[in-house]
Parts: sequence; C-alpha cells; structure tokens
Amino acid sequence: MLRDPSSATSEIPEGRDSRRQRILDLLRSDPALERMADELADLPDGKAFGQIEYTLRDLGHELADHAHQAGLDAGKKRGT
Repeated sequence: MLRDPSSATSEIPEGRDSRRQRILDLLRSDPALERMADELADLPDGKAFGQIEYTLRDLGHELADHAHQAGLDAGKKRGT
C-alpha cells in the first residue's frame, strides 16, 4: 500500500527548522571558515597542493568540531 504523501510532513520533528537555522547562524560566523578563505586567498600560484592541504584539513576538523558543538548547543532547552 502506498503511503499518504501528506503524512511525510508529520515525520519532520517539530522545531527542526529553527534548530537548523541556529546551527547555520553559529557556523556562518565560525573563525575556521574565515581562516580557510584567508589561506586560499593568500595561496601563491603553483602551491595548490602540499602544505595547504594539511592546513585546510586541520581547519576542516576544527570546523567539524565547532559544528558538533553548535548542534549540541542548539538542541539544549532554553533556560536550563
């Protein structure tokens, strides 16, 4: 039997969109993103590989750590 398409919207947890937006807001201001942009903007021609790969990887790990923390923080109840 086919599922009722109108039931698909009820599967989205209430508050998901607002939590998602809080997480995105926190990540948009993350200093790791700015540092990535700086590293890439200052990268000399011909240096697209090598140390920059490690630098970006490390910053990516930092961003992932911040994303995880932002998700935890966004899930916390207000006032607790």
